Amino acid sequence: MKPTSTPQTKAKASVPVAAVMVSIIAFVTLAARFVYVFYNGDSDLEGDFFGFKWLSIFLYNFGVEVTTVGLGALFWVSTMYHPKGSHSRFLFRGVSVGVMAVGFFFMGWIFTDTLYFSQVLEVFMAIIISINATFFSVMLLNYLTRDIRNIKELKVRWLSFLVEIRNEHYKPLLKRIMRGDLYSEAMAEELKKDVKKFDERLRDEAENIVE
Repeated sequence: MKPTSTPQTKAKASVPVAAVMVSIIAFVTLAARFVYVFYNGDSDLEGDFFGFKWLSIFLYNFGVEVTTVGLGALFWVSTMYHPKGSHSRFLFRGVSVGVMAVGFFFMGWIFTDTLYFSQVLEVFMAIIISINATFFSVMLLNYLTRDIRNIKELKVRWLSFLVEIRNEHYKPLLKRIMRGDLYSEAMAEELKKDVKKFDERLRDEAENIVE
């Protein structure tokens, strides 16, 4: 019989893959950013490196853009842990695309003849990036504002719930203990009902907080 995979096993299997992806992206990003230091000073090489006279300058500029693309890729990988269809997933993927677009644009500037990168093209790209950044900045602000408001509401609900537990469950139970009739059959049955009611109330409140 062919074994079937459950959502739990799929989730566990995806964690190492994401970890490997993050590790590779982070390593390449950091390595590209600092590789130019090996060619500083007397170790530098002079020549024609895609229009750059010195290898260190070429590697520096290239490393900056690789870092930008790498950061965008890390944003994209992080969306694997966001619920499908959620606003946060859409937001982080939009930011990821915008950041990688900037990196790839200037990477093209490094490897392509400057004749193809006119001032008009740069201004057009700057406008597109600015619109993208403004749109997702507003979305991020709204997302954070909503989350902060939800956190405040959860605090109030949680404190109210604790007060409810104290007043409706623990206080009556303490009074019964003080009276010494805790172990009577009628009282034991009543306590069972109270415990069941408390469990249901606790489960409902926990589900509301998770949602």
